[in-house]
Amino acid sequence: MSKRPEDNAAPAELEDSGHFNLRRLSQYTSPLVAAWRELRFAKKAGRRALAHYHRLRTDRPELIGQALYLAFVRERNAIDESAARAILHRAEASFAAWPNDRDLNFRDVVQYLVISEYLSSHPERGGTTVNMTRIIAQVVPGQL
Repeated sequence: MSKRPEDNAAPAELEDSGHFNLRRLSQYTSPLVAAWRELRFAKKAGRRALAHYHRLRTDRPELIGQALYLAFVRERNAIDESAARAILHRAEASFAAWPNDRDLNFRDVVQYLVISEYLSSHPERGGTTVNMTRIIAQVVPGQL
């Protein structure tokens, strides 16, 4: 049984030898997979939020504006009113107060919830690869 020269090569020599290196490949594919997961997460969460919004509008047509957003956050996250108000305040500070001061809209609330939820469920990531606000904007109309 003859030995190939690369069987005795050091790991550093193998990396430069032109042989397939899974570690090197994953260095390039891992960010792509993470971006795909983020994209999928944002689209799915945006669609669910929009469906919940329409159900809430049908069930409680008297709710509009902040009252509607408050009811949405309370139901979606199963939290009390004060916690929901705090979330709305943070969403407003994150998306409606800067860079242009405007009223909070439903998309702002969804963006805040989805991005916060993703970041808290993936603490090892330290951020996102894709622009989730753009993805959610494709799913959730800005005039709601």
